[in-house]
Amino acid sequence: MKRLNFWKTCLGGGCLAGTIFILFIIINGMVKGEEHKTNTIMEETLPMDSVFVPTAEDHATLDTMLTQVQDIEMDIDTLHVRIDRIEDKIDALIEDQAEEERNK
Repeated sequence: MKRLNFWKTCLGGGCLAGTIFILFIIINGMVKGEEHKTNTIMEETLPMDSVFVPTAEDHATLDTMLTQVQDIEMDIDTLHVRIDRIEDKIDALIEDQAEEERNK
């Protein structure tokens, strides 16, 4: 009988510890969520005269990024053309193979 009571006590203690841990996580998330809402509200209420004005360096960086994106787009288009050619060659090989099978 003592063993059964021991296991019940251990199980109850484990459940209690788990419940406390879960409550801690939930409360912590709620507190962090309130902090995030407060920061968001403060950011939204900034005066409108604090507008970002890009510098010449920002423009140069954006131009460089645009050039890189355009180069990547051209590479992707080239890959699509090459893949289409490969698919056409595979289709032709399959048709030739099927025709050879029919002729046998």
